[in-house]
Amino acid sequence: PQLILDAYRDVLLDDAFPLLARKAVTDDVENSEAVEILNKEALKLATQLAEIAAAAEKQHLETIRLLCEAARDRGDAGLRQAAQTHRARLDDDFVAYIKHSVAVEASSLRQRGVSDPSREPSEWLAVLDAVRKATIAERGKDVRADVEIVESILALNNADARKELLRLHVERLSRQPGRMRAFSSVVANICDNLLDEDAETRPPPELVEKLGDLRSGLMALAPAVADSAGGWMAE
Repeated sequence: PQLILDAYRDVLLDDAFPLLARKAVTDDVENSEAVEILNKEALKLATQLAEIAAAAEKQHLETIRLLCEAARDRGDAGLRQAAQTHRARLDDDFVAYIKHSVAVEASSLRQRGVSDPSREPSEWLAVLDAVRKATIAERGKDVRADVEIVESILALNNADARKELLRLHVERLSRQPGRMRAFSSVVANICDNLLDEDAETRPPPELVEKLGDLRSGLMALAPAVADSAGGWMAE
């Protein structure tokens, strides 16, 4: 039974589940026992998610505190330095948290009569926006570095040399799952753009071959991560 319940976690956590459960009992009272089991599982999952979310929020707020302390002591330079120092904390989850927090605070200000929160931010919104900009700037360095690596790989004419440079870069990123996913996304975006069938110009055959080698090499070195990048990487 637990295997079945695990397979339908998304359904149990869906907002529509309570209505579906109620309808199942209404349609046939004999479903009540099964629905009770499902309700208990849904409650357990919701509790677990709430605990995970609370722990994540605590960590994100700690990251904001670390960045703000640096900004308070050394201004913008301190904020940039802190973002670099705590780069590992600035993952996709943190970016999503900041984006959501900015939206929530801006909405709250509008409800309180502030027509343009970006021009009249609260102290908290100003803090969130400063952290957001520092995070984007720091993460942007990774994208530029990844693009430069891809350019370096594609500039090599020897297939073995390209393969070895890719291997070394993936090895460096292997202990940073978030960075590995980001690199795979950069590769996917480059391939999508250069091999777009609707593009006005097509890359020369030798570049198409190099892109194919890059794709297959990344799939071989990190198949799960490369596949999750989507786009041309997943074809």
